[in-house]
Amino acid sequence: MDEYSNQNLWIEISKPNLVNNIQKFRNLTKLNEPFINVQANALGFGVNPIIRSLVAAGVSGFAVSNLDEAIELRRWGTNKPIILRYPILSKYHQLCKNYTLIIPVFSFNELQDMITSTKINDPLTISLVFGEMGFKNLRLIQQAINFCQEHPSKLNYWGMQYFGKPNSQLIDHKIVKQLQTLKENFGGIYYTKRQKQVNLIGGTSIYGFGENPEIKEVLRLRSRIVHLEKSSSNQWLITVPLGLGNGFSQSFQNFKAIINGKIQAKIFQVTLDRTQLIVDEPFPLGTIVTFWGQEDQAKITLTQAANYLKISPVELTTRLSCQMSRRLITDY
Repeated sequence: MDEYSNQNLWIEISKPNLVNNIQKFRNLTKLNEPFINVQANALGFGVNPIIRSLVAAGVSGFAVSNLDEAIELRRWGTNKPIILRYPILSKYHQLCKNYTLIIPVFSFNELQDMITSTKINDPLTISLVFGEMGFKNLRLIQQAINFCQEHPSKLNYWGMQYFGKPNSQLIDHKIVKQLQTLKENFGGIYYTKRQKQVNLIGGTSIYGFGENPEIKEVLRLRSRIVHLEKSSSNQWLITVPLGLGNGFSQSFQNFKAIINGKIQAKIFQVTLDRTQLIVDEPFPLGTIVTFWGQEDQAKITLTQAANYLKISPVELTTRLSCQMSRRLITDY
Protein backbone atom coordinates (compact mmCIF):
# COMPACT_ATOMS: atom_id res chain seq x y z
CA MET A 1 0.00 0.00 0.00
CA ASP A 2 1.53 3.35 -1.07
CA GLU A 3 1.04 6.74 0.52
CA TYR A 4 -1.71 7.67 -1.96
CA SER A 5 -3.79 4.52 -1.58
CA ASN A 6 -5.91 6.15 1.13
CA GLN A 7 -6.45 9.43 -0.75
CA ASN A 8 -9.68 10.14 -2.56
CA LEU A 9 -8.49 12.94 -4.85
CA TRP A 10 -5.08 13.55 -6.43
CA ILE A 11 -3.14 14.53 -9.55
CA GLU A 12 -0.54 12.27 -11.12
CA ILE A 13 2.43 13.66 -13.05
CA SER A 14 4.13 11.18 -15.39
CA LYS A 15 7.89 11.53 -15.24
CA PRO A 16 8.56 9.24 -18.26
CA ASN A 17 6.06 11.13 -20.42
CA LEU A 18 7.48 14.50 -19.47
CA VAL A 19 11.00 13.29 -20.27
CA ASN A 20 9.68 11.99 -23.62
CA ASN A 21 8.28 15.41 -24.46
CA ILE A 22 11.54 17.12 -23.51
CA GLN A 23 13.38 14.80 -25.89
CA LYS A 24 10.88 15.56 -28.63
CA PHE A 25 11.51 19.23 -27.94
CA ARG A 26 15.25 18.69 -28.29
CA ASN A 27 14.82 16.79 -31.54
CA LEU A 28 12.77 19.59 -33.07
CA THR A 29 14.92 22.49 -31.93
CA LYS A 30 18.34 20.79 -32.13
CA LEU A 31 19.09 22.26 -28.72
CA ASN A 32 20.41 20.05 -25.94
CA GLU A 33 20.20 22.44 -23.00
CA PRO A 34 16.73 23.97 -22.89
CA PHE A 35 15.23 26.25 -20.27
CA ILE A 36 11.59 25.47 -19.45
CA ASN A 37 8.73 27.74 -18.40
CA VAL A 38 7.44 26.77 -14.96
CA GLN A 39 5.40 29.86 -14.14
CA ALA A 40 1.95 29.66 -12.52
CA ASN A 41 2.83 26.61 -10.41
CA ALA A 42 4.28 24.93 -13.52
CA LEU A 43 1.07 25.62 -15.46
CA GLY A 44 -0.92 24.08 -12.61
CA PHE A 45 0.95 20.78 -12.75
CA GLY A 46 2.82 21.51 -9.53
CA VAL A 47 6.28 23.08 -9.26
CA ASN A 48 7.81 20.39 -7.07
CA PRO A 49 7.17 17.28 -9.23
CA ILE A 50 7.78 19.19 -12.45
CA ILE A 51 11.19 20.60 -11.54
CA ARG A 52 12.26 17.24 -10.15
CA SER A 53 11.43 15.65 -13.49
CA LEU A 54 12.97 18.44 -15.53
CA VAL A 55 16.23 18.31 -13.59
CA ALA A 56 16.35 14.55 -14.18
CA ALA A 57 15.73 15.22 -17.89
CA GLY A 58 18.79 17.47 -18.02
CA VAL A 59 17.24 20.89 -18.59
CA SER A 60 19.55 23.83 -18.01
CA GLY A 61 17.27 26.16 -16.10
CA PHE A 62 13.81 27.58 -15.53
CA ALA A 63 11.72 30.60 -16.45
CA VAL A 64 9.13 32.16 -14.16
CA SER A 65 6.83 35.16 -14.36
CA ASN A 66 7.72 37.03 -11.19
CA LEU A 67 9.97 37.31 -8.19
CA ASP A 68 7.74 35.30 -5.84
CA GLU A 69 7.81 32.30 -8.17
CA ALA A 70 11.58 32.53 -8.51
CA ILE A 71 12.14 32.61 -4.75
CA GLU A 72 9.82 29.63 -4.36
CA LEU A 73 11.95 27.67 -6.84
CA ARG A 74 15.09 28.50 -4.90
CA ARG A 75 13.42 27.34 -1.70
CA TRP A 76 12.58 24.05 -3.39
CA GLY A 77 16.33 23.59 -3.60
CA THR A 78 17.20 24.07 -7.26
CA ASN A 79 20.52 25.75 -7.98
CA LYS A 80 19.97 25.98 -11.73
CA PRO A 81 19.67 29.37 -13.42
CA ILE A 82 16.29 31.07 -13.09
CA ILE A 83 15.24 33.77 -15.50
CA LEU A 84 12.41 36.24 -14.85
CA ARG A 85 10.09 36.99 -17.74
CA TYR A 86 8.49 40.26 -16.72
CA PRO A 87 9.69 43.65 -15.39
CA ILE A 88 11.21 43.92 -11.91
CA LEU A 89 11.22 47.17 -9.94
CA SER A 90 14.72 48.45 -9.23
CA LYS A 91 14.17 48.25 -5.47
CA TYR A 92 14.12 44.44 -5.82
CA HIS A 93 17.42 44.18 -7.70
CA GLN A 94 19.35 43.38 -4.54
CA LEU A 95 16.90 40.59 -3.72
CA CYS A 96 17.37 39.21 -7.22
CA LYS A 97 21.09 39.29 -6.67
CA ASN A 98 20.74 37.47 -3.35
CA TYR A 99 18.82 34.64 -5.03
CA THR A 100 21.05 34.67 -8.15
CA LEU A 101 18.19 35.47 -10.50
CA ILE A 102 18.49 36.73 -14.07
CA ILE A 103 16.70 40.07 -14.44
CA PRO A 104 14.91 40.99 -17.69
CA VAL A 105 15.56 44.42 -19.18
CA PHE A 106 12.96 45.88 -21.52
CA SER A 107 14.53 49.16 -22.64
CA PHE A 108 17.79 51.00 -23.03
CA ASN A 109 16.64 53.47 -20.37
CA GLU A 110 16.49 50.62 -17.85
CA LEU A 111 20.12 49.80 -18.53
CA GLN A 112 21.14 53.40 -18.05
CA ASP A 113 19.14 53.63 -14.80
CA MET A 114 20.93 50.54 -13.48
CA ILE A 115 24.27 52.23 -13.99
CA THR A 116 23.28 55.32 -12.03
CA SER A 117 20.92 53.93 -9.39
CA THR A 118 22.07 50.48 -8.34
CA LYS A 119 24.19 50.20 -5.20
CA ILE A 120 25.08 46.58 -5.80
CA ASN A 121 28.81 46.09 -6.04
CA ASP A 122 28.68 42.84 -8.00
CA PRO A 123 27.31 43.12 -11.55
CA LEU A 124 23.63 42.39 -12.10
CA THR A 125 23.07 39.41 -14.37
CA ILE A 126 20.51 40.51 -16.93
CA SER A 127 18.79 39.31 -20.08
CA LEU A 128 17.53 41.55 -22.86
CA VAL A 129 13.93 41.11 -23.97
CA PHE A 130 13.52 41.15 -27.71
CA GLY A 131 10.21 41.59 -29.51
CA GLU A 132 6.73 42.68 -28.54
CA MET A 133 7.48 43.81 -24.98
CA GLY A 134 11.04 45.03 -25.24
CA PHE A 135 13.67 46.00 -27.79
CA LYS A 136 12.02 46.22 -31.18
CA ASN A 137 14.85 45.32 -33.51
CA LEU A 138 18.29 43.78 -33.69
CA ARG A 139 20.03 47.16 -33.94
CA LEU A 140 18.69 48.18 -30.52
CA ILE A 141 19.60 44.79 -29.09
CA GLN A 142 23.19 45.16 -30.30
CA GLN A 143 23.33 48.68 -28.86
CA ALA A 144 22.22 47.30 -25.48
CA ILE A 145 24.76 44.46 -25.61
CA ASN A 146 27.53 46.94 -26.36
CA PHE A 147 26.41 49.07 -23.41
CA CYS A 148 26.56 46.05 -21.09
CA GLN A 149 30.04 45.22 -22.29
CA GLU A 150 31.15 48.78 -21.64
CA HIS A 151 30.02 48.56 -17.99
CA PRO A 152 31.06 45.09 -16.81
CA SER A 153 31.31 46.20 -13.17
CA LYS A 154 27.57 46.90 -13.08
CA LEU A 155 25.97 44.86 -15.85
CA ASN A 156 26.63 41.24 -16.73
CA TYR A 157 24.94 40.47 -20.04
CA TRP A 158 23.74 36.91 -19.80
CA GLY A 159 21.55 36.34 -22.83
CA MET A 160 18.42 37.26 -24.70
CA GLN A 161 14.76 36.46 -24.33
CA TYR A 162 12.27 36.60 -27.17
CA PHE A 163 8.65 37.71 -26.91
CA GLY A 164 6.77 37.44 -30.15
CA LYS A 165 4.67 35.49 -32.62
CA PRO A 166 5.45 33.83 -35.96
CA ASN A 167 3.74 36.71 -37.79
CA SER A 168 5.97 39.27 -36.09
CA GLN A 169 7.54 42.03 -38.16
CA LEU A 170 10.83 40.37 -37.21
CA ILE A 171 9.95 37.23 -39.16
CA ASP A 172 13.28 37.30 -40.99
CA HIS A 173 15.13 36.65 -37.75
CA LYS A 174 16.33 33.06 -37.40
CA ILE A 175 14.74 32.70 -33.94
CA VAL A 176 11.30 33.45 -35.31
CA LYS A 177 11.83 31.29 -38.37
CA GLN A 178 12.49 28.37 -36.09
CA LEU A 179 8.89 28.56 -34.89
CA GLN A 180 7.64 27.70 -38.34
CA THR A 181 9.44 24.36 -38.29
CA LEU A 182 7.65 23.14 -35.17
CA LYS A 183 4.62 20.96 -35.75
CA GLU A 184 3.42 21.51 -32.21
CA ASN A 185 3.51 24.41 -29.79
CA PHE A 186 6.75 23.54 -28.05
CA GLY A 187 8.81 26.37 -26.68
CA GLY A 188 9.98 27.54 -23.33
CA ILE A 189 13.44 29.03 -23.29
CA TYR A 190 16.14 27.88 -25.66
CA TYR A 191 19.75 28.28 -24.61
CA THR A 192 22.95 27.85 -26.59
CA LYS A 193 26.32 28.45 -24.98
CA ARG A 194 28.02 29.06 -28.31
CA GLN A 195 25.89 32.10 -29.05
CA LYS A 196 25.44 33.13 -25.41
CA GLN A 197 21.83 33.59 -26.27
CA VAL A 198 18.48 32.71 -24.74
CA ASN A 199 15.46 32.61 -26.99
CA LEU A 200 12.13 32.80 -25.20
CA ILE A 201 9.19 31.37 -27.15
CA GLY A 202 5.91 30.49 -25.46
CA GLY A 203 4.86 26.86 -25.70
CA THR A 204 3.00 24.14 -23.83
CA SER A 205 3.54 20.86 -25.66
CA ILE A 206 6.27 19.87 -23.19
CA TYR A 207 3.44 19.51 -20.67
CA GLY A 208 1.49 17.19 -22.95
CA PHE A 209 -0.93 19.59 -24.62
CA GLY A 210 -1.80 18.94 -28.24
CA GLU A 211 -2.91 16.06 -30.44
CA ASN A 212 0.45 14.98 -31.86
CA PRO A 213 0.77 11.23 -31.06
CA GLU A 214 4.47 11.73 -30.26
CA ILE A 215 3.49 14.02 -27.39
CA LYS A 216 2.65 12.09 -24.25
CA GLU A 217 -0.01 13.01 -21.71
CA VAL A 218 1.71 14.21 -18.53
CA LEU A 219 -1.12 15.01 -16.11
CA ARG A 220 -3.79 12.59 -14.90
CA LEU A 221 -6.62 13.80 -12.63
CA ARG A 222 -8.08 10.98 -10.51
CA SER A 223 -10.49 10.45 -7.68
CA ARG A 224 -12.21 7.59 -5.85
CA ILE A 225 -15.87 6.70 -5.51
CA VAL A 226 -17.01 7.58 -1.99
CA HIS A 227 -20.77 7.08 -2.40
CA LEU A 228 -23.07 4.96 -4.56
CA GLU A 229 -26.83 4.99 -5.00
CA LYS A 230 -29.30 3.59 -7.50
CA SER A 231 -31.27 6.05 -9.60
CA SER A 232 -34.88 5.72 -10.75
CA SER A 233 -33.83 4.79 -14.30
CA ASN A 234 -31.96 1.58 -13.39
CA GLN A 235 -28.69 3.43 -13.53
CA TRP A 236 -26.31 4.24 -10.72
CA LEU A 237 -25.20 7.57 -9.32
CA ILE A 238 -21.64 7.67 -8.01
CA THR A 239 -20.04 10.49 -6.04
CA VAL A 240 -16.38 11.56 -5.91
CA PRO A 241 -14.88 14.38 -3.77
CA LEU A 242 -13.93 16.64 -6.69
CA GLY A 243 -15.69 19.98 -6.97
CA LEU A 244 -15.57 23.68 -7.71
CA GLY A 245 -13.23 24.24 -4.78
CA ASN A 246 -10.65 22.05 -6.51
CA GLY A 247 -10.84 24.00 -9.76
CA PHE A 248 -13.32 21.70 -11.49
CA SER A 249 -16.19 23.25 -13.47
CA GLN A 250 -19.96 22.89 -13.57
CA SER A 251 -19.66 23.17 -17.34
CA PHE A 252 -18.30 19.62 -17.40
CA GLN A 253 -21.88 18.32 -17.08
CA ASN A 254 -22.39 15.46 -19.60
CA PHE A 255 -18.63 15.14 -20.18
CA LYS A 256 -17.27 11.60 -19.81
CA ALA A 257 -14.85 9.93 -17.40
CA ILE A 258 -12.93 6.66 -17.28
CA ILE A 259 -13.55 3.73 -14.93
CA ASN A 260 -11.68 0.41 -15.13
CA GLY A 261 -10.02 1.32 -18.41
CA LYS A 262 -13.25 2.28 -20.19
CA ILE A 263 -14.97 5.59 -20.88
CA GLN A 264 -18.21 4.63 -19.19
CA ALA A 265 -19.22 7.40 -16.78
CA LYS A 266 -21.06 10.63 -17.56
CA ILE A 267 -20.81 13.68 -15.32
CA PHE A 268 -24.23 14.52 -13.89
CA GLN A 269 -23.50 17.54 -11.71
CA VAL A 270 -20.64 19.41 -10.06
CA THR A 271 -21.03 21.18 -6.72
CA LEU A 272 -18.63 23.01 -4.43
CA ASP A 273 -16.97 19.87 -3.07
CA ARG A 274 -18.22 16.88 -5.06
CA THR A 275 -19.04 15.57 -8.51
CA GLN A 276 -21.73 13.01 -9.29
CA LEU A 277 -21.56 10.74 -12.32
CA ILE A 278 -24.05 8.37 -13.94
CA VAL A 279 -22.98 4.77 -14.69
CA ASP A 280 -24.81 1.70 -15.94
CA GLU A 281 -23.55 -0.67 -13.24
CA PRO A 282 -22.47 -0.39 -9.61
CA PHE A 283 -18.82 -0.08 -8.73
CA PRO A 284 -17.25 -0.76 -5.32
CA LEU A 285 -16.50 2.17 -3.09
CA GLY A 286 -12.88 3.22 -3.56
CA THR A 287 -12.87 2.51 -7.31
CA ILE A 288 -10.71 5.03 -9.19
CA VAL A 289 -12.34 7.48 -11.63
CA THR A 290 -9.99 9.11 -14.16
CA PHE A 291 -11.18 12.47 -15.46
CA TRP A 292 -8.20 13.44 -17.65
CA GLY A 293 -5.40 11.19 -18.78
CA GLN A 294 -5.03 7.62 -19.94
CA GLU A 295 -6.00 4.37 -18.24
CA ASP A 296 -5.30 1.20 -20.21
CA GLN A 297 -6.62 1.92 -23.71
CA ALA A 298 -9.05 4.65 -22.68
CA LYS A 299 -7.84 8.23 -22.97
CA ILE A 300 -9.29 11.68 -22.33
CA THR A 301 -6.75 14.38 -23.14
CA LEU A 302 -6.42 17.78 -21.52
CA THR A 303 -7.01 19.30 -24.94
CA GLN A 304 -10.32 17.44 -25.28
CA ALA A 305 -11.40 18.58 -21.83
CA ALA A 306 -10.40 22.18 -22.55
CA ASN A 307 -12.18 22.15 -25.91
CA TYR A 308 -15.33 20.95 -24.16
CA LEU A 309 -15.23 24.06 -21.96
CA LYS A 310 -14.13 26.22 -24.90
CA ILE A 311 -11.01 27.40 -23.08
CA SER A 312 -7.29 26.79 -23.52
CA PRO A 313 -5.60 23.79 -21.85
CA VAL A 314 -3.42 26.19 -19.85
CA GLU A 315 -6.49 27.92 -18.44
CA LEU A 316 -7.85 24.51 -17.48
CA THR A 317 -4.77 23.31 -15.61
CA THR A 318 -3.97 26.60 -13.88
CA ARG A 319 -7.41 26.47 -12.28
CA LEU A 320 -6.46 23.34 -10.34
CA SER A 321 -6.18 23.97 -6.62
CA CYS A 322 -2.68 24.03 -5.16
CA GLN A 323 -4.05 22.07 -2.19
CA MET A 324 -4.62 18.98 -4.34
CA SER A 325 -1.86 16.37 -3.98
CA ARG A 326 0.55 16.14 -6.92
CA ARG A 327 2.08 12.70 -7.25
CA LEU A 328 5.16 12.06 -9.40
CA ILE A 329 4.83 8.59 -10.91
CA THR A 330 7.00 6.43 -13.16
CA ASP A 331 4.50 3.80 -14.36
CA TYR A 332 2.36 6.02 -16.59
